[in-house]
Amino acid sequence: MLKNSLFLRGLGIGMFLAAILIFLMNAGSSKLDSFKDNELAHDPGNLSLEQLEEAADRLGYEVKPAGQADDAAGEAGYTRDEVEAEIAKAKSEWEKGRSSDDPTGKYVRSFYISPSMTSNEVANVLLDLDLITDKSAFISIFDERQLHSKIQLGVYVFEDDPEMEDIIARITRS
Repeated sequence: MLKNSLFLRGLGIGMFLAAILIFLMNAGSSKLDSFKDNELAHDPGNLSLEQLEEAADRLGYEVKPAGQADDAAGEAGYTRDEVEAEIAKAKSEWEKGRSSDDPTGKYVRSFYISPSMTSNEVANVLLDLDLITDKSAFISIFDERQLHSKIQLGVYVFEDDPEMEDIIARITRS
């Protein structure tokens, strides 16, 4: 009797899950059908201005001719040259490592040393963050002083450009 009740319970649960799956598939199918019926899905390139404005209005957008000022804000959008100039400015600030919002002008870099990291992996992270310039010199110091097993896990924050000796002292706490 016990085997039969387990079988019937499993059959019932399976039928219930199948019904939910069929319901979800039908719900998704109806959404797909409504998208296929949309005139924008068939040929969006050949819309008239009225059709484009109607579609934009349905989606909560507004169609404006190029260069027209926004009535609410009183200003026009950025031109391509202005956008490219702002991107170049932001990129140069990022490359310098200086943020225009940072009043101190310090370049702060942080990283995390996990328990399973080796000195070679730590050297790779430090090299990626430009905290060290020579990975082999870093590893050779670890070899000379036998510091490979003394790396302490945790989050480390360095400002500006610390010396390699300072980095080694902090991550090994020696």
